Amino acid sequence: MKVLIAVDGSDCSSSAVDSIVGRAWSADTEFLVLSVNEPVYYEYAIPSSSSYIEQLTKARQEFNDYLSQLVESVAAKLKEKLSVVVQTKVLEGQIAESIVDCANDWHADLIVVGSHGRRGVQKFILGSVAEKVAAHAACSVEIVKKKPATG
Repeated sequence: MKVLIAVDGSDCSSSAVDSIVGRAWSADTEFLVLSVNEPVYYEYAIPSSSSYIEQLTKARQEFNDYLSQLVESVAAKLKEKLSVVVQTKVLEGQIAESIVDCANDWHADLIVVGSHGRRGVQKFILGSVAEKVAAHAACSVEIVKKKPATG
């Protein structure tokens, strides 16, 4: 079985990783930990402000470095807890589309994503990556919701 886990560093994606670690998998299960860095559209920058574009490019590279460290950290956790084969990948593109395309290219049997549980206007404005992935994926999709804090 091939399982793609999409992570973004949020509590929701941590819950998805915890759900993977918390169960038994067959010895031949392969995992791919994926994160996606959405593109920045420079055409919205002020044409005469090259310093803005430089700052944006630097911030984008720093975020890409963060995502690389994130997928490696999640992979290390999976290897330690499950003793399985884990690959990592950071892509650039639209998040939901990139997840679905990567799953198709890798021939994933399952995609696991966390859900922020947005509703109403927030969901309308920000959209739902999990919902888009579930609607367009050729394989099964497991959406893990973050458990509310008890107290």
